[in-house]
Amino acid sequence: MKTIVDDFGNQIMVVDAQAPKATKKKRVSRKKASDYDMAQMVLEAWGKPMAFHGGEMWSFDPATGWTVASEHILSLANQMKGCNTKSTVWEILVNQHKTPSCDTHPNPSTYWERVRNRWEPFPVNSNQVLFANGILTINPTGIEFEPTEERAIFGPRITIPFDDDLFDQHCSEFEDLIDFALPEPEHRVYLQKLCSLILQPHVLLRGQVVFWGVPHSGKSTLATAIGMAPGGLTGASYQSEKRLTKDKWATISLLNKFINVSNDSDFSPSWESFMKDYTTGMVSVEPKFHKPTSLPATAKLFTTCNEFQKLKDMSGAAQQRYRVFEFTKPIPESATANQSEKMTPGYWCDESRRVGVLAWLLRGLELTLSEGLLEPKSLQAVKQRAVGEGNPAIAWLSDNVEPAENEFLPSSAIAEGMLSDNIEPLHGPVLAKFMFRMFGVQPTKEKRVRGYKNVKLIK
Repeated sequence: MKTIVDDFGNQIMVVDAQAPKATKKKRVSRKKASDYDMAQMVLEAWGKPMAFHGGEMWSFDPATGWTVASEHILSLANQMKGCNTKSTVWEILVNQHKTPSCDTHPNPSTYWERVRNRWEPFPVNSNQVLFANGILTINPTGIEFEPTEERAIFGPRITIPFDDDLFDQHCSEFEDLIDFALPEPEHRVYLQKLCSLILQPHVLLRGQVVFWGVPHSGKSTLATAIGMAPGGLTGASYQSEKRLTKDKWATISLLNKFINVSNDSDFSPSWESFMKDYTTGMVSVEPKFHKPTSLPATAKLFTTCNEFQKLKDMSGAAQQRYRVFEFTKPIPESATANQSEKMTPGYWCDESRRVGVLAWLLRGLELTLSEGLLEPKSLQAVKQRAVGEGNPAIAWLSDNVEPAENEFLPSSAIAEGMLSDNIEPLHGPVLAKFMFRMFGVQPTKEKRVRGYKNVKLIK
């Protein structure tokens, strides 16, 4: 509105025509992706099978098997969402890919197959081995191989692809070291058969393999070579016995592994109870920020030591579970700077060496399936000697008592003999257990004196 003056001097109010109002552009509504949609997008972007097991998200690649990828997948979800997804998208992925535990499934399984977007138990027989590219079945009439590239199967998988020539492969430096360290053929064959069970995480080995003997005799080298064969470094764990018994989170590192190697083990007072519990087939784990749960134990227990564990369990249950191999020949030291190279996992992760050791294990499994697995008496004697070294009282009985028909040995004579050699004597039920186990005799009385018949002291 404005005022103008006409030709006659009159003031006139003039109103301008109203300018058209600018129209606002309508916003194009875009549907916001839900957290479930984002979880599916993360899964597609990742592009590999995943499974949540033991508090960690695992991912599968044929070259490395199942490996922990929690941080990488969470980082991808955060990047795609543009914010922290720990309590949203991540939780959806966890719930969608969680393997059942004993709390949620009546049949605990070592292996699981992804069927219709859920994990179902995947049964594996005692004559089968799972490779990254398929399932090997060893029958009395021959071997069969079933490819599984199109199936998602969770569990420890041998990462060297199977082919028809695998059984014929050799690693001469590995086999030469075994020949050097264990001169007795019977001991080498038993070791090969025993170690073959590493390839079968679903088969229980009720015991622990112990390489015991003099320093620098190849114990750690052989344990490392055997441990790297199935899955390289990602298929093995290196937790010490002390760590496994003291750290409540350490057992998580045993999950989905073929073997745990504890090198140069020192005395751990709680190890016997842990080992007996673990070798029943289940392991209790407590992932951080998750409640404790029980899962199938997959890793076979190996240890190397110069001095054997001191046994506190006098029932004999722990002693029975040890599988002891004695190393008596030190390897001559060389002047080369890399003389310890063969002790390292990196050396035995070389695929040409892994293939040879793996073939040695497979040939051992053939023997185990056809002949069975029975500990030779000579190795039982080795175990008795090893246990005696860590337990002087037991060693004293072995060295100073012998069977003798119609003889009677008073318990007091045993105690006096131990005391004279500065050894704390065994008494009562503890002495009775070892006398029965070693000599097959029970405590009795003769002329009101407590003792044992049909044994005597060696003079």
